[in-house]
Amino acid sequence: MVEWMDVFGFVIPVTWGDPAAEYFAIRNDVAVIEFSMLLKYDVTGPGATECVDRVFSRSVLPDRV
Repeated sequence: MVEWMDVFGFVIPVTWGDPAAEYFAIRNDVAVIEFSMLLKYDVTGPGATECVDRVFSRSVLPDRV
């Protein structure tokens, strides 16, 4: 049974069924998780790229792919 919730005006599924099965599927296989309903930020100005790079575990710097 799918449980739904409101996130910033978007109705999204909380779970598609058994949470343990979802956990093991994500842990042992692969998952695509939709986050487009969440807030987005524009970081601009001198040092913006370096600032964002410090927030994320994967580098966002252009020369470090």
